[in-house]
Amino acid sequence: MERNLTDEEKGKLINCGALGYDSSRISVITGLDLKQVVAGLKNEKSEIFKSFQRGEWINEYLIDVKLIEMAQGGDLKAVDTLDARKRFRKLAQK
Repeated sequence: MERNLTDEEKGKLINCGALGYDSSRISVITGLDLKQVVAGLKNEKSEIFKSFQRGEWINEYLIDVKLIEMAQGGDLKAVDTLDARKRFRKLAQK
């Protein structure tokens, strides 16, 4: 049974998700047991999974927002990159 995470642990997990860290790094950074981290990342209902995923999605969002800004400024490479990211997400959802 997973214990409730502190706000500090959740914040660290969000950052680890944004940075794409593996379970070993997450364990060291958060102080959580490695087995708990591994199990938590496999369980979509766990706070560990939700916090880590939130970090991944926030990071993707921030990158996309920056690409939009660059594209609106006329950066054609940013337009291409943003389109590629959209296509990839659509393929990953199937």
